[in-house]
Formats: sequence, C-alpha cells, structure tokens
Amino acid sequence: MGHFRKPAPVGSHGHGHGNGQAHGHGKKGLSTRQPLHKAPAGASPVSQQSRDEFRKEALRHAYEVSYAMQPRAWFKNIAAKVGHGTRESALGGKFLRMYLDHKLDPDVVKDAGQEIGESAEFKALAKHVQDYVQQKANAHKRLPSATEVEDEARRYLQDLKKKKGIAFRGALNPVIGGVGGVDVVRGQAKLTPSGQGLDYEIQVKFSDTYDFDNKRSGIYDQFRKHLAALVQKGQFDQFWSEYHAAAGAAMHSPFSKSKYASIGAAGIFASFMYAIEKNGLTPGGLPWDVTIPMSGSVHGPAQKMAAPKNPLP
Repeated sequence: MGHFRKPAPVGSHGHGHGNGQAHGHGKKGLSTRQPLHKAPAGASPVSQQSRDEFRKEALRHAYEVSYAMQPRAWFKNIAAKVGHGTRESALGGKFLRMYLDHKLDPDVVKDAGQEIGESAEFKALAKHVQDYVQQKANAHKRLPSATEVEDEARRYLQDLKKKKGIAFRGALNPVIGGVGGVDVVRGQAKLTPSGQGLDYEIQVKFSDTYDFDNKRSGIYDQFRKHLAALVQKGQFDQFWSEYHAAAGAAMHSPFSKSKYASIGAAGIFASFMYAIEKNGLTPGGLPWDVTIPMSGSVHGPAQKMAAPKNPLP
C-alpha cells in the first residue's frame, strides 16, 4: 500500500496529521492532539516514554499510508479501464483518516453511499429484494402498499444479513466490506403506478463499524496476532523489523519466498493496524451508517391485481 518504511523519529520532517489534514514540518507531531497511551495489563515493563514514542511513530505511519492509498487507487483504476487489474475505491484513505481522527466526515460518507449504490453488489441486492416483494404480491394476488414494500424488503434484507451476511467486496472492500447492520427507513417509500403494477423506491440504511478486528484465519490471523503480541510486550524494534520484512515480501509476491507474501500488501498493513488497535493505540472502532435509495417494480400476474387493501401477513 506504499510507505512501508519505519516512520521518521518524532520531531523530524514527518507530517503530523492530527486532524486528518496535512500539516507542515511540525516538531510536536501527534502528541498535542492525542491522549497518552497507558501500557495494557500484562505488558512487559517498558518505560511509558518508549510506549508513547512508539505510538507516535505508529500513528504517523498510519496517516502516511492513508495519503498513499488515494493515488494508488487512481493508478489501479486507470489500469482497470484498459483491462489490467481491478478497480479500487479512492475513499479508502479518507476512511482510514476518519478512523484515526475518530470523527465522521459527512461528505466522505455521502460519497461512500454513492459508490455503494452504483456497485454491482447493490444492484444485485436490489434485484433480489424486488423478486422477494414480487413473490409476496403474487401469493396475495394484489399489489402491496408502501408500508408493505418497506416491511417485506426489511424482512428479506435482515434475514439475508443473519443467514449469509451482506458484503461489498472488490473496489469497496477498503471502505465497508461486510455490513454490520441493515434496515429500511420507515415511511419513506415512494410508489408510482406503472401499467398493471407499480414502481417503488425505498431507503435502505447500512450501518457498520470501521475497525480492524475482523474475522480472519490462517497465516493472516497468525501474523496480526503475532504483531499485537510484540506491541504488548514492548518489543517495538522487533515489531518494526518483522512488519517491514513482511510488507516487502508482499510487495514482491509471487517472487518472494516469505510465508507472509500471500497475505498481500493490504493485509500486511491491516495486520499492522490490528496490532496497534488491540493495544489501545488508536481511538478504536468508528461507527458509521449511510442511507441509499433502492428502486424496483412489482407487476400483476396474468390477471390484473387489485389495489392494496389489507396489510400482508
């Protein structure tokens, strides 16, 4: 993901992005904007000063990577247009900075909602919701009311979330990945008559928590937990050494012989973030949600459906 070098020492020419913006060559770095981190229970007896220095370096590195993510996404998207590789959301770095600042940016969330709404996964989800609403209408031989469309869509989406999960992968993976919660906003459905059926628009609300404590397995999970243990023990030089070695291996995959190369550059950095998050060096998970319009249509069977009267059971 770029910028995998060890951050410059505190007080050097590194950037301090305490509020998510690029500042000049400040000597105080992040320390004036972030509370001091206290050693976690069970940690080795390393001086508080050493832990604070490590925390500043780790957060500085996270901010540096966040700013490297946007041009990386631009280059990937240019290549994808000519058939090389896949697209990636340019919002990944902005979401990382929101997490680090622990403050939502309404414009970034709005842009995320637009990208989700335009994604193939969302369009497929809308089609599945439409099919489900149509099945219910066929069973009752009448068109649903606005409230019924919302209720049936909610029932389908929440059941899907519970049984299989809802996820936006590919380009959107750096932003949302798996969805934490889903709902349909009540009283917002719009129905428009269309021949023997109707068109509808409902407001679907997705919620999630942006953090790095996600379900992982295999070598990926082993590596991130190993990094977290090094931080807890205060073995900071060893942490940086192993992190950079793994990052370098991932960037040279598939030519690298390192067992960590298969994790990939994004996975290596996510492991880095997991390690510092688990040790209380970040503000923690950032809850966020976005509401997106979802459209569909319902038509009558062979015979014309009656107008909606009583609510569907």
